[in-house]
Amino acid sequence: MKRFFTISLLVAMCLSLTVDVFAEKASKDNQDIKIENLKIKRSMSSKGYFSDWGNSINYRGDGELEIGGYTESYDDIKKVYVKVYLQKYDTSTKNWENVNTIYSSKSDTDYVRVKKALTVKEGYKYRVYSIHKATIGSTTKKETSKSESIYAK
Repeated sequence: MKRFFTISLLVAMCLSLTVDVFAEKASKDNQDIKIENLKIKRSMSSKGYFSDWGNSINYRGDGELEIGGYTESYDDIKKVYVKVYLQKYDTSTKNWENVNTIYSSKSDTDYVRVKKALTVKEGYKYRVYSIHKATIGSTTKKETSKSESIYAK
């Protein structure tokens, strides 16, 4: 009986911690979210247009990167768009240079996504920069997102 009480108490404590963590995430709904190399950027200015947007970059090894981006809007969207720039860091100019671009645009939908595997030169830092657009009627809203940099070795 003592063991049952102890186990029940531990389970109740774990469940209460889970609820607290969930409540904490829900209260930060308008802030950026970062999961590994995926960054989801949120903004109050485009809340009525975008439900979500972000990009990703992953190094697969042997000089191969996978890049992607997406834009998600609410139901009554005329057009959604995402353009993803693969950028390489130039150590001599200390600037990010565009080396490749992928994009997609769709009408009368609420979601667009692109993803592509690319071969790159090893020994450099790379990141993705994305432009996300959503159009309702004649008004277009734009957001941007940037990934963290990764090193292709």
